This record gives sequence, C-alpha cells and structure tokens, in this order.
Amino acid sequence: MDNIQNDLEKNPDSLDLKFELALSQIANEEYEKSIKNLLDIFRIDKSWEDGKAKDQLIQLFDSLGNKNELVLKGRRKLSSIIFS
Repeated sequence: MDNIQNDLEKNPDSLDLKFELALSQIANEEYEKSIKNLLDIFRIDKSWEDGKAKDQLIQLFDSLGNKNELVLKGRRKLSSIIFS
C-alpha cells in the first residue's frame, strides 16, 4: 500500500492509482478511507472505466450492510454527487 501511496503522491491525478489504493484499503479494512477515495473518483469522472468506482462502492456498501454508519453516510454522499 505504501508503494501505491508514493506513486499517487507523484501522480495525484491518476484515477487508476486512486482506485488501486481504495482496493488495498478495503483489503486492510480501512473502509472509511476507501469510501472517500471511491467517492472522489466518482466525483471527478462519473463514467471512468464504465462506472467502476460506483460499482465498487455499491459492492462495498452491500458487504458492510445497510445499517452500517459508513454505508449510510457514503450512500448520502453518493446520492448528492449523482444528483448535483
């Protein structure tokens, strides 16, 4: 994960690296950070990789469960991006 973080510092606009970081954060159970990164990707480019960031977010939300506080907050933020 440190390698991805270093690469992202050199290339902060890379959505691919940001996505890779988000996946690694999920693997490390850093769900809040991962949700933030996935929301950032979606905010920057809703159609990036055919909506890959949004799809990953929804998968993560499903796995965490609808009553999880991070999911509730994340879904609100996702909705506000979609409808803004």
